[in-house]
Amino acid sequence: MKLYFLFSVLLLLLFQSCTDLKKPKQLDSVEALNRKFSELEQLYSNFEEFSDIQLDVSEVESRLIEYSTGDTLTFEFAQKIDHYSSISSDLEWIETQIPHIDSLLEIRGNGILTLSHDIENGVGDRSKYDENIEFESNSMAELSSYIEHCDSMLNNAILNFKELNHQVEEYSLELEKKTRNNN
Repeated sequence: MKLYFLFSVLLLLLFQSCTDLKKPKQLDSVEALNRKFSELEQLYSNFEEFSDIQLDVSEVESRLIEYSTGDTLTFEFAQKIDHYSSISSDLEWIETQIPHIDSLLEIRGNGILTLSHDIENGVGDRSKYDENIEFESNSMAELSSYIEHCDSMLNNAILNFKELNHQVEEYSLELEKKTRNNN
């Protein structure tokens, strides 16, 4: 009986040590997730304050609506005004995504932290660690795609603003001046 007990304990220790063989690889995977998470936080923190741009676009659009007349525009300039108008809607959409991104970053950060803690301390079901790492990896890929999409939209809106603001603003000021002079 003692021999059976001793054999059981040794067998248990052997299985215990076999699961620990995966620990370094698992910790490396979690560290890679942590680096990706830090990169996403950095990208997200680089989202420029765009409220000034929104305000400028809003003022110009209001002026265009208020003072527009039946003036004939070139096709190219009409396209510029159309692109300029899309800046506002793009920035508004991004602004609505910020609370969602904040929430997702918090959830993913806590998930990675908990997973790292569990693996380091051998807490929870060790057989699920690889599955949990895969889940966090897939979730991080989705979050990365989402933040990169928002960043791309923001950069495109800022680029369009820098390219078009001067011309469209001047046109709107000319319309305002022309309308006031006629009244």
